[in-house]
Amino acid sequence: MSDFSALNTAFTGLQAHRKRIDVIGENIANAETPGYHRQVAHLNAIDTYRPGVFAGRRDRHSGVTAEVRRRWDELLDTNAKQERSRSASFEIQATALSSLEADLGPVGEGLSARLQELWNSFDDVANNPDDLGVRNVVIGNADAVASALRAGSQTIDGTRTGALERLEAKVTRINELSARIAELDHTVVTGGATGHATTGVRDERDRLTAELAELIGGQISYNQNGQLRYSVDGHNLVSDGIPGTVSVAMTPDTALAALGYQRVSIVATSGRTLRLTGGAVHGGLQIVNELIPAQLTALNNVAAATVNTVNALHQAGAGLDGGTGRSLFDTSGVAAVDVAVSTDVVGQPEKLAASDGSALLDNSVARAIADLAEDTAGPSGTHAQFVADLGIEVDKLNGRADASRLASDHAEEARQSAVGVSLDEELADLVSAQRAYEASSRMISAVDEMLDVLINRTGLVGR
Repeated sequence: MSDFSALNTAFTGLQAHRKRIDVIGENIANAETPGYHRQVAHLNAIDTYRPGVFAGRRDRHSGVTAEVRRRWDELLDTNAKQERSRSASFEIQATALSSLEADLGPVGEGLSARLQELWNSFDDVANNPDDLGVRNVVIGNADAVASALRAGSQTIDGTRTGALERLEAKVTRINELSARIAELDHTVVTGGATGHATTGVRDERDRLTAELAELIGGQISYNQNGQLRYSVDGHNLVSDGIPGTVSVAMTPDTALAALGYQRVSIVATSGRTLRLTGGAVHGGLQIVNELIPAQLTALNNVAAATVNTVNALHQAGAGLDGGTGRSLFDTSGVAAVDVAVSTDVVGQPEKLAASDGSALLDNSVARAIADLAEDTAGPSGTHAQFVADLGIEVDKLNGRADASRLASDHAEEARQSAVGVSLDEELADLVSAQRAYEASSRMISAVDEMLDVLINRTGLVGR
């Protein structure tokens, strides 16, 4: 072996292990950096000698090289994104419906309390049929019920409006992410072709695709050059370094028209409606198209039960003036947003029906209306069922959100275990790299001493 060959071998060892130390330092510095993937310096023996058929024996001492690779597992990465996408959909639905439940209030508060006050005041009229002050209390309580129904409808409408605004903001963010990911994807391909390191660019691209998956779900695939294709229901958001866009569209829907709503959908550039299966946008669509309309329909049923049931009894009764056929609530609309006290009785307590007309101070109608408090099919019973059903739906969505969040956390832990930085592991590698670097340095010193003997001392004997 040539001493100069040994020197070169030792020098490549210094370079390789110095690179190992640099990579370890980079990993340690970025241990808490979001989206960072651990890098590993893989050592490979330099083997440039290729013996021919008739070549004689020859020793090979060419040294070592370090190739830096980014730790990444496509299967674990894709699974983590898919689980997070599903979790995001359930979480946004559960949050919206939980907030609505809190705003509407439980049984015993809000509308429930106003209805109970109305039944109690009719009970007071039954006890004092000729007391105009008590009758005025009934009219005031009826107005409070109407106000509570209108407020509930406005609360539900406001929840839907807020969800729609957030949905539109998410779509804007999706288009921004698509454009940025396409830029990074182009950099990955061009950088790889020119031999430049693209680990940081790939980290950033993975972080943004994770955010994109959380928003809209979709499918991700990679070609042999590391370039990705991100599609949603066949529509490319990123392909060949070119971004795609999506937008929010409103279309008429007979099922929603009665509520004053239109169906909301996400469409591709071509105008085709995309079928989403996960992501916060999917959850947002469920909120505005399914969950909120269902709650408004249920509240409208409470309003219809209140207006129709009370009016049916009231119209059959007579006021102190003997008049009949009057309504307590306006009959022009039975949707919650339209409920109001009828002009038949506003400011005219003597026209409030309490008797069946058989006697001036008969209280049978007032008593019948007061008894609606115990009627499970009446206004209070219908409202109690509405609140119970809403609670059940909230519990169901919270359960699904918790389960999907747990699955997402497990998938992320598996991904992190494969690509994340472990400080204990890095410190162990650092000690190993340091010792190898010191050994290569010592070898250079040894070869230097050998060369010194060879050059400066050989041939001096006998002089």
